[in-house]
Amino acid sequence: MQGMQKQIDYWKQTGSRNLKTASDLYKTRHYDACLFFCHLALEKTLKGLVVQHTKEPAPYIHDLAKLAALSKTHLSAEQIQ
Repeated sequence: MQGMQKQIDYWKQTGSRNLKTASDLYKTRHYDACLFFCHLALEKTLKGLVVQHTKEPAPYIHDLAKLAALSKTHLSAEQIQ
């Protein structure tokens, strides 16, 4: 599990860093880049949850809905949309 915890920590830390970057970009009105980093932060957070839940390395995908499903994160139809 130690290796898995290291992966979970990696996804959590890099996701937090990307969210901070998104916040900074928002403050400077770089909205397109802000949205990109928001997506990246969410993707990394979900990948950490996937690793935590499955005890397997995160898949090489960027589909947030699929990552949410793999992580057993319950989303409404509206949230998925």
